[in-house]
Amino acid sequence: MKAAIVLFATIALAAQAQPTPSTTSNFGAVNFRTSCAAAVQKDFNHAVALLHSFEYDEARDAFTTIAKQDPKCAMAQWGIAMTYFHGLWGEIDVPQGRAATEEAQHLAAADPQTTPREKAFIAALVALYDGDKVDWPTRTKAFSSKMEQVHAHSPHDDEAAIFYALSLDESAGNDPEHHNEHACVAILKPLFHEHPNHPGIAHYLIHCNDNDAMARDGLAAAEAYAKIAPSSSHAEHMPSHIFVRLGMWKQTIDSNIGAMKAAENDQAESECERRDNELHAMHFLQFAYLQAGRMQDAKQIADRAQALPPIQGHDCRASAAGVVASYALDARDWQMASAMKEVGEGPDRLLTAAAIALGSAHTGDLARAEELESKLQDWISKRSLPGGHDLREVVRLEIASAIAEQRHDETKARELMQSAVKAGPIAAWIMPPPEQLEGDLLLEQHHPEEALAAYRAALKATPNLFNAVAGAAQAAEMMGDAPTSARYYRQLLEVAGQGDRPELEQARKRLVAAK
Repeated sequence: MKAAIVLFATIALAAQAQPTPSTTSNFGAVNFRTSCAAAVQKDFNHAVALLHSFEYDEARDAFTTIAKQDPKCAMAQWGIAMTYFHGLWGEIDVPQGRAATEEAQHLAAADPQTTPREKAFIAALVALYDGDKVDWPTRTKAFSSKMEQVHAHSPHDDEAAIFYALSLDESAGNDPEHHNEHACVAILKPLFHEHPNHPGIAHYLIHCNDNDAMARDGLAAAEAYAKIAPSSSHAEHMPSHIFVRLGMWKQTIDSNIGAMKAAENDQAESECERRDNELHAMHFLQFAYLQAGRMQDAKQIADRAQALPPIQGHDCRASAAGVVASYALDARDWQMASAMKEVGEGPDRLLTAAAIALGSAHTGDLARAEELESKLQDWISKRSLPGGHDLREVVRLEIASAIAEQRHDETKARELMQSAVKAGPIAAWIMPPPEQLEGDLLLEQHHPEEALAAYRAALKATPNLFNAVAGAAQAAEMMGDAPTSARYYRQLLEVAGQGDRPELEQARKRLVAAK
């Protein structure tokens, strides 16, 4: 116990030492002190800045270069190990991360210059990479617990605070009260004012506020992050997570056009990292175009994604199919959706399955829709997902509801969709939220009052969703509530009046007739 007190007292004293000047670049300003050679400190700060913007491949290359320049630098191996943990994406490479962590431990033990503070950072990674079959919640909570100790005993160490705040979000799970996210914000918000050019602070404030309840508190960080790290495609894109939550379509469009340009211009990224960033930006861009009523522009982005040449010999995270599936679902292009092909393992697997199944149900191919619902049941039974919130079950219930509706079992369709709403939420950019789909179903079944309530629930979570606003207008009109209908039609024109979606012409006609 006494040894632990001495250890952390030493860490705290080291944290208060005179700082090394931070490194400022197009990836932001970072000051992460190390005992490594003075000649590599500037490069180390740059590598950490890359890490803070999830430029994992570039960060790994930078840390590897530092390790070659200073072979005794344990923290270079710490940095390499950190690049194998993508906590907010639910990804981890345990063998590679553990190997780098063990090398960091070995170097730290052999070099008396390695500080207790640095050893504490490395010890947190030991907890992260421990065991081969450890589940995600156990692994991320163990890491966060270790980072909490480092932060508690080094209250003046900004980097310890920042990485601890990130670990809170990574280990948050499915908590409707967002306790970890609030704790993350409480740590980062004061630092945001102290270090306005730090990429990690702004970035993680966006992530920790990336939910319906807290999004507005993330707006200042969202407006700052791309300016802090303009060379990072992820930094250009990430503010749009907040902009989408707040229904700010112009800002979302601008953000992702910038992200696409940054990805195209960054030749230092690996091919897969560049393609993943480009496709993720395309996904958000076509979605925002549709919300702004610009269907032709959205379709062009989906077509552009499909036209991207394959990257030979690489298994990248993102796929063009995800962009196309998102477009087809929000544009309600059921023929396009049903004509899609399934994708293999990866983040877009669920989205494409949803598009194909819902498109098949709406176009009468119930056998294919049922086949995909069965596959989803199989996926759920065989593999749990990190975080405890299973979007696959939400999608499965939506597919089952669409099948029941096509079989004219209206009661069952409503019950299944109500279950999907309870199993949610789904962020609107991923695919149409279940509340919106519930509104569509109730409108089709001629239950306008219930449909209006469902659309309002969708709009409470994400303002200015095109289909939900248009649906609310139609539901109110069906109810005979002319003032409410006119209010929603006016909102539709205010949000998307310069667009080309056919609902806009209907809105204009209805408002003219109402005069």
